[in-house]
Amino acid sequence: MDIPFPHGGPAALEREAELWRIGLRTATAIFLLPFAGGAVLGGLFVLYRPLFDFMVREDSVIEWATAVAFLVTSVLAGLLARGLWRQRRRKYAVLFACFTLACFLAAGEEISWGERLFGFAGPDSVRDANVQAELTFHNLGGVFHFYLLGQLAVGLYGSLGPLIVHRRTHRRPTLRASLLMPPLFLSSGFLLLALHRLSRDYGHVPVTRIGEWAELCVACALAFFVGLNVRRIRSEARVGGPAS
Repeated sequence: MDIPFPHGGPAALEREAELWRIGLRTATAIFLLPFAGGAVLGGLFVLYRPLFDFMVREDSVIEWATAVAFLVTSVLAGLLARGLWRQRRRKYAVLFACFTLACFLAAGEEISWGERLFGFAGPDSVRDANVQAELTFHNLGGVFHFYLLGQLAVGLYGSLGPLIVHRRTHRRPTLRASLLMPPLFLSSGFLLLALHRLSRDYGHVPVTRIGEWAELCVACALAFFVGLNVRRIRSEARVGGPAS
């Protein structure tokens, strides 16, 4: 099977799957899913616009799935922070404690803190300064530009960073690499987000709301990545020390 995987093709994917102790088919499916889903949404955009609009509109399938994925990531990051603290890896524990809070805030921001679900309105000062007139802080006029830059930075970090780490560490990743850099098979979702931001913000390509899918892919990738590290930390705890 010819897998469209960077820097080593199927061999690189197989090595990464083995290092992170998941099946090769699972790793392959995870890598290809963001592209497949993007292709399906693109097809719906062209062939059946009502269903596309339903999928990507506010408070619909993709947005709520993204919020749930961020919430799951928040819980997993909290478990990872606790495990790292118990292992006396304090600086990483503090880092993931902050990441726990960041993912919880991202989940709330994704659904405008439930204002449409529960039928309440935020402060007028916030709504008036918001580019979408809703209760979110990442859409505030003075913050929105930095939020878009942050999305681009996350997309580039999660897509290019694993390539650099993979080329330098062909055996089991170091503690720093495994905690701070997702594996190659999760890089495709980050790549979609980076391409979306580059094409829309700098290439001025009119891709309407397709970025909602990229955001969902990144949220799911983060949940899977943190979950893998939770499993690794618990495995180390069972054997009484860092796993070989």
